Amino acid sequence: MVDEQGKLIMPGAFIPAAERYDLMGHVDRWVIHHVLREFGARLAAVPGLSVAVNLSANSLGEPFLLPFLHAELHESVLPASRIRLEITETALINNMAAASRLVAEMRSAGCTVALDDFGAGLSSFAYLKQFPVDYLKIDGSFIRHLVASAVDREIVSSINDIGHRLGILTVAESVEDEQTLHTLRAIGVDYAQGYVIGRPMPLEDFLERCRTVPADNA
Repeated sequence: MVDEQGKLIMPGAFIPAAERYDLMGHVDRWVIHHVLREFGARLAAVPGLSVAVNLSANSLGEPFLLPFLHAELHESVLPASRIRLEITETALINNMAAASRLVAEMRSAGCTVALDDFGAGLSSFAYLKQFPVDYLKIDGSFIRHLVASAVDREIVSSINDIGHRLGILTVAESVEDEQTLHTLRAIGVDYAQGYVIGRPMPLEDFLERCRTVPADNA
């Protein structure tokens, strides 16, 4: 979000207000439309690029979310296979019926689905059997002290092992240094997300960088 002075406001600053005033559904639909329609052709032109879109708990309960998603997917040139929808564990638990339908329909449409912030809601691994997702994102609270904490390493290792047994790819959140990245490689986690990989930037800047960097180095 951009303020009156043209400065970026990070999601952690404006999302709580949007949730409080029941505006997250509007935010989610704005993001989905801009990613799939306004940026769809430019994103599709970047070889091998997949795009992840977070869906809020507020949106999951809205009856028009699925028709909106289907319509946007139909009109976008970005293939559904390159779109990943991310749902937090707590949002899934609080909206079981809606989340189950969304996961099933979007995977049938060709999208992949990630369960975000896994472990933060203290849920049972049993949820993973009920919701056949494609990616499991391990909550950053278990990653930040991974190098120093044997308990966190065991928790991450357990989540990673269960995910792999269910055929789910794992992603570690909040990876901010090389030591943590090395430890995750040793555990066998599939992907990492965090400042050690790259810092947030406007989508326009990212696409411009992809345009100017040779494909082999992108």
